[in-house]
Amino acid sequence: MMVSRVFTDWVTDCSVPFWLQHGFDPRGAFAERLTLDGEVDPVKTSRVRLQARQTFSFAVAAELGADRKACAKAASFGVGVLTSQCQRADGLYGREIYPGIGLSDQTPELYDNAFALLAFATVYRVFKLKAALNAGRSLSARLDQALSRPDPTLGYKERLPAPGVREQNPQMHLCEASLAWYEATGDVASLERAVRVAGYVERHFFDRRENRLWELSPPGIPPRLEVGHMYEWTWLLERLSRLSYRAPGALFRRMYAGAMAMTDETDFLPVAQVPSGEPIDPRQRTWIITELIKAHIAAYRHAPSQQIAKRILFGVERLFEEHLCADLIGGWVDERGQNGQALTSTMTAATGYHVYLACHELSDLTAALRQQDWPDQSAA
Repeated sequence: MMVSRVFTDWVTDCSVPFWLQHGFDPRGAFAERLTLDGEVDPVKTSRVRLQARQTFSFAVAAELGADRKACAKAASFGVGVLTSQCQRADGLYGREIYPGIGLSDQTPELYDNAFALLAFATVYRVFKLKAALNAGRSLSARLDQALSRPDPTLGYKERLPAPGVREQNPQMHLCEASLAWYEATGDVASLERAVRVAGYVERHFFDRRENRLWELSPPGIPPRLEVGHMYEWTWLLERLSRLSYRAPGALFRRMYAGAMAMTDETDFLPVAQVPSGEPIDPRQRTWIITELIKAHIAAYRHAPSQQIAKRILFGVERLFEEHLCADLIGGWVDERGQNGQALTSTMTAATGYHVYLACHELSDLTAALRQQDWPDQSAA
């Protein structure tokens, strides 16, 4: 796929050098966001999930062919920020930091802790950094000790204290991080955790009658749907099936079909909508398009076809036309309105996680097409 080469070259030759030059807060952390002039936006605090995502992104970038020495240095820096500034006394990770100082918000969110585990797993897998292995091993154990529910079939506590309304998104990222930790270390307990979490989400958040994923359980009024998360789960479920040596199940097929039904006839993908299709968060963000691409890649892995190959190609073209088109080469326009207008005056660094991972998935698929006897049915 020629489009894979173009995407990879943009990441390695444009985006990674840009963020290596501009993406560090002089106070001693990764920059939360930049101005549209490429300067660090002097925000008071930064999210722990951002520090973890940037750490992850530089490790993935090295696998894509970016300057390995520079990426290793940046990823090691990120591991240091996470363990020295983001960690609570009990071994979990908080929500926000004062860059260069330490935690400003100690709340242990499952979401943030999942991204920390994902970062440690990926840095260890790519660079064999012992500090990442030690931090990940400790965090994986603490997640089970502090955030698991008494009934293991009911997922994990979204934060402490545990909320009454359940949320699927933190569970999804725990599933993702658990798979990454298993892939990096061979820890079977982490794979089993991913399987349990996926089962919990299927039972409590997925509406089989309508092929829809509720964001909350109970769904709330009005019930919130995010098609980007349905695409993200599609990709994750296929990945879970490969790592656990199981055929993708009905949930994979239903999730993909449901997401496609919500987006097949629209040129605008809002963050959130109600079941009737009316947007309740009328922004299109970069991550929704990257998750669409990843879902199509997962669908192609499951059942290759020219139709799905064209969907992948169109998704990447759309990503570049609508979001990877910032005046600062290597950056992005993260939010657009229904009329295509840019909605933000800053550039969040956190988007790199989505973009680099989508590129990595496309690169992996392209390599598989070259090495295996798969039909390359793309028009790219």
